[in-house]
Amino acid sequence: MGVAKTGVSGMAILVVPLIAMVFPAKESVGALLPMLIAGDILAVIYYRQHAQWGQLVRLVPGVAAGILIGGIFLARLDNESMRLFLGVFVLLLLVFEGVTRYLNLYKFKRLPAIAVLFGIMAGFGTTVGNAAGPIMGVYLIMMGLDKKQLMGTGAWFFLIVNTSKLPIFIYHEMIGVDTLLFFAYMLPFVILGTFFGRRLLTVLSQKIFNYLVLSFAGLSSLLLLLL
Repeated sequence: MGVAKTGVSGMAILVVPLIAMVFPAKESVGALLPMLIAGDILAVIYYRQHAQWGQLVRLVPGVAAGILIGGIFLARLDNESMRLFLGVFVLLLLVFEGVTRYLNLYKFKRLPAIAVLFGIMAGFGTTVGNAAGPIMGVYLIMMGLDKKQLMGTGAWFFLIVNTSKLPIFIYHEMIGVDTLLFFAYMLPFVILGTFFGRRLLTVLSQKIFNYLVLSFAGLSSLLLLLL
């Protein structure tokens, strides 16, 4: 988690199935949230000056709507249906990115409707399954951000979004004593991971960084569809 928050965005998706081995499905999502927030705080400290606030502002309406929709359906969603939906959607995003890049449709990517669509899906995905990382990774690469701008913008985005989810998760009893104790054990390792992540970001070229972010997005979709 620490490496994902400060090194390669999207790696956090590898943590999701591991947490699910320790906690039941709904509690696993709640157990992950404090770890995410801890990583977000450290990432903001490291990369806050690289944030592109214009990109964040464009996402606000869609994200707010997505969080609201996710909060309403959280208690009703079947875990299997949610995973399949998010997995298919991330795959479609990767296809969309590949087609627009191949056809040089860069102006199309910057239409306000694209930001709203990505915002809704990121807000919905992060609320129902902490699964917005791949969506945001694909979106910010589509917008042409370099690696530090992506990490800084993503850090602020997820710090704001993840802290706003706390009341929803507490209301649905997804965060309790067991999950907080788990977080206390994991926090030192999250902090350690951020140091490795910062080192990793400095040695990765922009091309390899983009490739890794998109690859982890693809891997996340496969994990969601197959696990």
